[in-house]
Amino acid sequence: MEKIPISLIIPFSRPEFFRSLLKRIQAIQYKGQYEVVVVINSTKEWVPPGDLGSRVKLIWSNQKGPSAARNAGIRAANFSYHVFTDDDCEFKPNLLDLYDQSWRDNPSAAIIGGRVKVIIKG
Repeated sequence: MEKIPISLIIPFSRPEFFRSLLKRIQAIQYKGQYEVVVVINSTKEWVPPGDLGSRVKLIWSNQKGPSAARNAGIRAANFSYHVFTDDDCEFKPNLLDLYDQSWRDNPSAAIIGGRVKVIIKG
């Protein structure tokens, strides 16, 4: 069965996380078509170091904030299935496989997400 083509969209505003983010991106193991859209946000002067690989697309967002960056990533994405994560999130190499399987198990789903733990302090 052919894998779903996926655009992984990552808002990026903290250059100190770039090298670890790039390692996680390069470790992705997905047999289907995918791209990684890194949306640089609030770091206009920063220039990414080195080769990013053929699957990574860098774009810049003129608006501040992760929501604006996600929206810019959606507009720039080549595929209609989108996965979102943040620049400091740890994700496993099989992240896209998990989403592929979730979409197959739930074909009418408009959105699929992972576990969220909300902690309210005070």
